[in-house]
Amino acid sequence: MKRQQTSSPPHFSSRLLMACLLGCFLFGGSPLAQAQLSWRIGYNVGWTSSDGFDESIRRFNEARPWLDTQLEEISYLDGFLFGFRIKYFELLWSGKTRLYEVGGIPPGGSPRRWAVDVKQNSVILNGAYPFWTKEEIGLSLEAGASIDYTYNLVRTRQTDEVEWTDAGSARGLSSHAFVNVTWRVARPLSLSVSPYFQIPWFQTDLSDMPGILVPNTPAPAEGEFEERLYVNYGLMLSFYAHF
Repeated sequence: MKRQQTSSPPHFSSRLLMACLLGCFLFGGSPLAQAQLSWRIGYNVGWTSSDGFDESIRRFNEARPWLDTQLEEISYLDGFLFGFRIKYFELLWSGKTRLYEVGGIPPGGSPRRWAVDVKQNSVILNGAYPFWTKEEIGLSLEAGASIDYTYNLVRTRQTDEVEWTDAGSARGLSSHAFVNVTWRVARPLSLSVSPYFQIPWFQTDLSDMPGILVPNTPAPAEGEFEERLYVNYGLMLSFYAHF
């Protein structure tokens, strides 16, 4: 039977939310805003770590010393992003994922394989302030921040199974702080490189994960696998098309 554990994001004050939205507006003065509309498409790579995830993987590997290769600890997620910018605001969708797969033959048994799928999807509203520009070469540097609505999911299955089993999931607000380096490579196109730091405002409960990966494992202590999962650093590489 499918098991699922979801932690609900905490309630945040309306004053804090309004202050963050106002911040996005105030930090929206960018050369990119000179265009009426800019479309953005690119790739997003994030490096991250999770103590709860890594401890579950350690228990999984210890219980199966006969695996061909050990299941990796979480290290990075990557995927596409796209969105648009109008004047002071930019709205993006980013989907990052990583699939881990291992297999082996237990003593006296038949071949077995497992897969662990990690996902992070975000809707991002951001704005940036230009602190340096060089118009004659089309180069600008911006600093900015965002409010994101983020959905985190960890799920697992044996590869001969059709259905995935949720090992932990959560959704709620998170934020980026970033620097945006933009170079206009042609009249309608700009290349953008954006290093960032992202932190969620909520926690993800992975307490089901050890028992799913290693049946009959001792139950974790209360709160042992509840953490701010996916606190990460990353890089967005994008193209803007200006209209």
